[in-house]
Amino acid sequence: MAQAGIALNAVLAQSLQPTRTGPRAASAATLRKSNRQAFFAPTPLLGVLTFGLALFLAIKLLGIEPASQKLLFVASGAMPLAKVGLMPLALLFAFLCASFASLAFIAFRHGILHALSGAALKLLLSATFYFVQVLAIAAVPLLLLCATAYFLQLKGISGRQLALELGLASPDLRRSSVQGLLLYIFTIAFVVAAGLAISAAGLNDSKNVYLKVSSLPIEALVVAIILSPLAEEIFFRGFLLKRAGMLATSIIFAMGHLAYSSISEILLAFSISVIFCAAYLRWKNLYGLILAHALFNLTSIVIMLALRNYLA
Repeated sequence: MAQAGIALNAVLAQSLQPTRTGPRAASAATLRKSNRQAFFAPTPLLGVLTFGLALFLAIKLLGIEPASQKLLFVASGAMPLAKVGLMPLALLFAFLCASFASLAFIAFRHGILHALSGAALKLLLSATFYFVQVLAIAAVPLLLLCATAYFLQLKGISGRQLALELGLASPDLRRSSVQGLLLYIFTIAFVVAAGLAISAAGLNDSKNVYLKVSSLPIEALVVAIILSPLAEEIFFRGFLLKRAGMLATSIIFAMGHLAYSSISEILLAFSISVIFCAAYLRWKNLYGLILAHALFNLTSIVIMLALRNYLA
């Protein structure tokens, strides 16, 4: 009886122990479900999308496509290697190194399947954006959003904590609207005063900006009014300001306007960034800044389009 009681107690104790989970205990269906959840987890997908967008932009900005085409001509015998030039080869080599490095990073952090999906996504983005220029216009703001969310999630910041970290807590719509309008009015007044000072100093080359903006398709202008203010405020003020400081953030923001080939545009971009950084440090909320940024871009675009015939 004693031995039977001991055996019964052992069986009961074992039955009351928590069930072990893991690859050996889980069913095949459970494993497949967990693998799908792991593969489609937001952090790895954001990483894949971030590096895919970055590599696509590298193709566009560094002129990798002409170098690749020249090498195809060399491979087909239509062009001697000497005519390719050293710079295209160097750019292509650097791009390939960056591609392999990004895929290796994703494989190390998230597994080989995500690295393979990253390679496929890079090719898909390049092909899609090459034929659908509307999407290519949105590549930079999308990269800013994806990179911000990805690197914060690598730090374990996600969900509501991510929104708080970026200054996107539950908004007070009335207060944010008032703040945005006040910041917009102050920025417009500052730009007018600064523009007069820049003109007096003989540095007014804003015609380059007008001609650049007037030549953009309507899709780019829509992105500049809607998506760019959201992405730029989240990245520069919500993310970068806390980590790099006001001066470095404003310099990087100004460098993003080099494509306009205008000294006055770079000076104004730097000054506006300082104003927006100061506003964020005071309000600790991005909603008013996003509204002011969108209104400012809208006003600037409307004025430039109105003056297009005069400046042409």
